[in-house]
Amino acid sequence: MKRSLIIQKLCEIRLISSQKPEIKPLEGGVSSDIFLVADGSVRLVVKQALEKLKVKDDWFSDIRRNRTERQFAEYMQQILPGSVPEVIFADDDLNFFVMEYLDPLSFKNWKEQLSVGNFDSKTTRKAADLLADLHRLSRHDTETRTIFEDKSYFKNLRTDPYLVTTAERHPEFRNIFFQEAERLNHHNETVIHGDFSPKNILAGNNRVVLLDHEVACLGDPAFDLAFLLNHLHLKMLWNKTRQQSCKNLAPLFWKVYFKKADEESPLNLKDRTGKLLLLLMLARIDGKSPVEYFDDPEKEFVRSFVSQQLRSRNFELPAINKNWTDQLQAEPS
Repeated sequence: MKRSLIIQKLCEIRLISSQKPEIKPLEGGVSSDIFLVADGSVRLVVKQALEKLKVKDDWFSDIRRNRTERQFAEYMQQILPGSVPEVIFADDDLNFFVMEYLDPLSFKNWKEQLSVGNFDSKTTRKAADLLADLHRLSRHDTETRTIFEDKSYFKNLRTDPYLVTTAERHPEFRNIFFQEAERLNHHNETVIHGDFSPKNILAGNNRVVLLDHEVACLGDPAFDLAFLLNHLHLKMLWNKTRQQSCKNLAPLFWKVYFKKADEESPLNLKDRTGKLLLLLMLARIDGKSPVEYFDDPEKEFVRSFVSQQLRSRNFELPAINKNWTDQLQAEPS
């Protein structure tokens, strides 16, 4: 949909007064257009889902997932106020919504902070607390089951492009990837975010704010855990010369999470998380959404590491983390 139609709609509902406000594209993921609309003192963020995602491979998804994202934001405002940007307006027919603008001078993107060597344990703790609260509070919330039971976007944007695509490119591990994808597609334990990563977390004003909720659904909490831990481990590889400073973030995250998580969490949640962590490591190299910051040597390091762990059937989080850090230390800087 053309931005002019969105601007026209914003004028009609009097969120802005100018037909020609200042429009500035904002950085985000590969699945949506996000832009800032500035009209005098008014600052609004508009998010519009894309049918074709901005990646090398052909990757399409129904733009009605914009409604799911808005519903998740509204749900989070009910159970954990302030944990997501406030939704100001939504148009489900035109598949866009408007949310509050969080000033980058006050709210810093966690991925960007990690990229420049700011390995803040406070942000790590708050992010772990937020995820544990989401899973704990939604576990027995029966009213949410009908809202988030549709897993088609999760399948289309997560299990298929991450696990199934990677399975096709690694025949040796084809079965474990396929089996895990099938399990995730039918596992309905808690509400999950589905894209819980540093790029979708802002930290500031003594709070963390979660972004990009379009694949939220009922699912396996291990996916959110593994998704975040994967990013923290890959950042260790990216920051090889500073890995001593960032190596404690992943253990800190899971320790804070499991300390706060519901006591009714399944005993095998840790092992499920460990297995998914390994699969997602490889998926971020050879799936449809590879990380953008690795050269060939780093990619080969990940492939070799994951292959070793999968062959040994080692799915314990502490052991995976120790093996990862040990091998990183053995690598030349």
